[in-house]
Amino acid sequence: MAFHRNPNQQDLSWFIDMQTQNRLEFDPPYQRKSVWTYKDKQFFLDTIFNNYPCPAVYLQKENTAKGPLYNVVDGKQRLSTVLDFHAGKIRIGKDFSVARLRGKKFIEISDEDKTHFYNYIFMVEQIRSEAEVDWGEVFQRVNKNQKKLGEQELRHARFDGWLINRAEKEAVDETFWRDVGVSSQAKSARMKDVEFISVLALVLLESDFVGFPQSHIDELYAKYDFDEDQLPESEADIEDAESDDFPDSEFTKDDLKNFESAFQKARNTLKAMEEHNLNRSGFAGGCLV
Repeated sequence: MAFHRNPNQQDLSWFIDMQTQNRLEFDPPYQRKSVWTYKDKQFFLDTIFNNYPCPAVYLQKENTAKGPLYNVVDGKQRLSTVLDFHAGKIRIGKDFSVARLRGKKFIEISDEDKTHFYNYIFMVEQIRSEAEVDWGEVFQRVNKNQKKLGEQELRHARFDGWLINRAEKEAVDETFWRDVGVSSQAKSARMKDVEFISVLALVLLESDFVGFPQSHIDELYAKYDFDEDQLPESEADIEDAESDDFPDSEFTKDDLKNFESAFQKARNTLKAMEEHNLNRSGFAGGCLV
């Protein structure tokens, strides 16, 4: 079998060693954004110092010219928390369950507590493949089974074509969405802003209302999951070309230009509505979200 799983145990100090050697990759293309709050991080540190169990960490082992590299498939938030604490970036809260640790950074805790920290055991699944594997699909399956990611976060892992990249770029580059409350730090972390922008784009692309059920968005994401550079310039190019010259899509670069024009018009209309009627700021919670 091409796909291999190797369940094992590693203590926390192993992850510190791997990070020191630059052998941990926390942001492979399919990985989601960091979403843990200060409270989440404190809760996990409480888990560590009370020696409670936590879910397994999944690592994709990749052999490189410089040695093995471990892509974090699942467990990014947990590992980032303990590594940041070890690096002095996090201070333990004043209401921490272990009184002697309250208000302290790692360097300030006792040698005994440091030893306890280093020796905390993680269950680890190392996964590798001798053949080409869609690691985004693996990430999606791990997180789908654990039911802890939102639909748009799963799409971020699964798709890498024009639509997802266009929506994510819009959410980052266009300040209007932050001005009207579609995008915020919390919504961006869960990619809710990208989902809203995606639905708006799909309404324009499909000339129809879309968004429910969520599976319908997935189907449309697949439809527009192409590389725009590979699209024909126009319908005439499709008619003149061989059947396998272009992606399995009737979309053209002319269609992209028409979409961009329609999307800009829709955004400008929403801007005008906000400026005239305080569409978002005039109502609690915002009318756009």
